[in-house]
Amino acid sequence: MSGASVLEAFLLVFVSALNPAALVACAVYLGRERGIRLGNGLLIGGLLMSLLVGVVVLLLVRYTGLELPKNRTPRHGVRLGLGIVALALAAFLPWVKVHVRRGEKAADKPSIVTRLMETAGVGGAILVGVLIFLPSVQYLSGVQTIATDERGITAAVLLIVVAAFINVTLVWVLLAAYLRSPDWTQVYLTKANTKIAWVKTHSELIIRIILTIVGAYLVISGATGLASS
Repeated sequence: MSGASVLEAFLLVFVSALNPAALVACAVYLGRERGIRLGNGLLIGGLLMSLLVGVVVLLLVRYTGLELPKNRTPRHGVRLGLGIVALALAAFLPWVKVHVRRGEKAADKPSIVTRLMETAGVGGAILVGVLIFLPSVQYLSGVQTIATDERGITAAVLLIVVAAFINVTLVWVLLAAYLRSPDWTQVYLTKANTKIAWVKTHSELIIRIILTIVGAYLVISGATGLASS
């Protein structure tokens, strides 16, 4: 796997790590009693989901032979398809949100993630991590790049493990800061409440912007690769 491919893959994964929901959830947990245990539960759930998705993508790539040089066209086709999906999600996310949660009562009812964050213990925090880190287009594109461009199975697995840890960057950075200086972290989070509330309120807009940028990049990259194949 070339250095450029590694950089591209990890850049996509890092963009996936810019997860507004993960930031909000971790801030909420660290403000609760036993916050560090709840935060660790969130981290474990996120890691489990990230690793599972990476392994599944790797197995699919190996099963279909996409890592072979002769299959460059299908590889670029997958990338193009992911880009189209990202752009479609960016365009129709508000519509999907409205139709998934129909009716005024459904709209006012807190989501399962919100309810779990407010009441559940460590097991619930793990489930929240799993739900928050359901695979994004960015993460799928990153691990797909690793799985298709790295033909050595051992190296591919190691890179996917690294990608999984990068995907939960926001969580482990906040947890590390909390372990190092709990008081300072609590003061910082308290001061940042307004910003965190803004992130929560505008999370849909943030996600749509990220999807649009990543989708456009994947479409251009995939179409260019198909044209040159």
